[in-house]
Amino acid sequence: MQVSRMNPPGGAALRQTQKRLWIALALWGMAVLAGTLALMSYSGTPGPSGIAQEHWPTDSGLTLAAEGISIVMFAHPKCPCTRSSIEELSRLFAHVDPGSASLQIVFRVPPGRNLDWAKSGLWRKAQEIPGARIVFDFDGAETRRFGAKTSGYLCAYDAAGQLRFRGGITPARNHEGASAGGYALSSLLTEDIGQEMVSTNVFGCPLFSDDEDCEEPHEQQ
Repeated sequence: MQVSRMNPPGGAALRQTQKRLWIALALWGMAVLAGTLALMSYSGTPGPSGIAQEHWPTDSGLTLAAEGISIVMFAHPKCPCTRSSIEELSRLFAHVDPGSASLQIVFRVPPGRNLDWAKSGLWRKAQEIPGARIVFDFDGAETRRFGAKTSGYLCAYDAAGQLRFRGGITPARNHEGASAGGYALSSLLTEDIGQEMVSTNVFGCPLFSDDEDCEEPHEQQ
């Protein structure tokens, strides 16, 4: 006797639904992977390092300390990438002997923006660093004078006005941790054995761009 095997009712429809589900899951996985790779690529892409003056600009309104190392950081008030630079700078200065270094943080304020707009969460974080002098650069003159192009860019000069370090102190955008810049600046401040000028990559938003407002998501009040 020949026995015929019959598919259960709706079997074809069930298989079709399962197939669509697997395709959807595969597409979702590919989208997640592509987004992750794009984010990693962006995070690891440095901004323009800028060209700092080899000697302290004589026409600058900033202060060159008579002793020790003078550090100047240039930042965009709303750059989310620079928060990690401020954190690294804060940790670094927690281990620096008072008087061996001075710190000035220059916030470049875009045209059409006022002081209230510039006093962001990043500005409040910078104020927490002991001894830091905060400067608002409304016309961008100081930022241009020191050749800064990317938020989080630092320059370090000795008492003679000689450039000793330029660049960033984070390993990637909005990432804290060990970096070549952090190590070089720390060595300059704690050991200063006459090392030559060091230049490192800087990770942050442009200080001058068409989208000058930048964004600082979930800004803390």
